[in-house]
Amino acid sequence: MFKYSPIISALIISTPLFLSGCSSDGGGSSSLNYTGSTTAAVIDADNAETISTTATEAATQAISESIADESNPFPLAVDSSNLPSNEINTTVAAIINKLQNQPGNLVTAVTVGADYFTQDPYYCGGSITVPDNENATSGKITFNNFCYSIDGPVTLNGSITFSSTATTLTITYKNFTATFEGESFTINTSMSCNLDAYGYITTCTISSLYKGTDGLTYRIDDFSVTGDPTFGFDVDATFYNPTYGSVVITTTSPIMLECTGTQPSSGAISFAGSGGTSGSISFDSCTSYTYCYDLGSGPTCNSGTW
Repeated sequence: MFKYSPIISALIISTPLFLSGCSSDGGGSSSLNYTGSTTAAVIDADNAETISTTATEAATQAISESIADESNPFPLAVDSSNLPSNEINTTVAAIINKLQNQPGNLVTAVTVGADYFTQDPYYCGGSITVPDNENATSGKITFNNFCYSIDGPVTLNGSITFSSTATTLTITYKNFTATFEGESFTINTSMSCNLDAYGYITTCTISSLYKGTDGLTYRIDDFSVTGDPTFGFDVDATFYNPTYGSVVITTTSPIMLECTGTQPSSGAISFAGSGGTSGSISFDSCTSYTYCYDLGSGPTCNSGTW
């Protein structure tokens, strides 16, 4: 159906579902939009601690999902407790594969539902609108209250858009909702990839929005997570605080997660802002940390508690 359907399928299988957990009573989830500052942050005495702790939250959430789903090459989840990311990933991948692997008898530019899925034991309601050109290099797959049950019913709403050239591919989930076991999640993720001469992915950059524990919407770009629970994790990313702007995060000592909560037990990250300003945070224990800021003449450090 799609000109780059194998690539799209692979990306949908491997793309992380950047999920912001919402109410567990099945009441749905709110849409996320980042409207905060996108300029580089000027780190100072007034904002250093806030930037330090919110950047830590982004890093630990990335690590938590990488532990939960080691097969996911681009891991990040904004609420790692009880996330059904595997079930949702499996469901979306199965649906896309079914649509694109038909023997040429699926009409494009239509909404397919019960008639099309009548022989599919996993189908449990709703419809999907598919692209209108079998050779499309851009388009949209729209899920309309579509229910598919492999390991339990997953209901999907919203659109996945894609755009491709001979050398690039972009896939975006925009306020895409998934409901599983009575709990709804919102997915806001964009992945841009480079392709080689044979159409295979070489490199990707990823952007995601998520809701922090303070209720604010944050953004993280170009991130990577490496390491393991035994020796610690390294996280590198560009992090956007809606109030203060962006900083570039670098792990300076592997992050260990041995506390009962989500805070790190040891390790350190540094972050660079604009105007030569920078900061860092060291995780001293499960209850305390040391954060520093540097205006260009040397660091000033203070202690804090979670």
